Amino acid sequence: MLLAGWYSDNKGDRLLTALACTIVLSFAYLALGVSPSPTIVAVAYLLFASTCFTAAMLLASSWADVIHVRELAVGAAAINTLRNIGAFVMPYGWGIARDATGNFQAASVALAITSALLAALIFGLRSRVRMTAGRTALAAASRVA
Repeated sequence: MLLAGWYSDNKGDRLLTALACTIVLSFAYLALGVSPSPTIVAVAYLLFASTCFTAAMLLASSWADVIHVRELAVGAAAINTLRNIGAFVMPYGWGIARDATGNFQAASVALAITSALLAALIFGLRSRVRMTAGRTALAAASRVA
């Protein structure tokens, strides 16, 4: 987490590092769900453990880049509310999936798909932020010239 934070601060692009962590996280969930090898499962768990909270930290620290300063408090509250609802509901989803299938494979594959969708959203958000920053830089340059 510290290395990713340092890297993203030096690069000036938290969303790119969050995107990379989310892609790795998606593959880790998939490997945890479908791999029969204990070695692959152990490596996948280490990847999960090193990227899950790192991606969340990078996304939380990029709120100010995405949400207008006047809307930041309400946006942060909305995001945290959705996270808390997910944290409450997901254990029940895990139990339902386990009871229905007899294992956690379906739930792990569902998490992999959800993480891939999150990666697509981060990619789109990053594109939007970069486009907005480019327009702002052009406007500032035209005012100076």
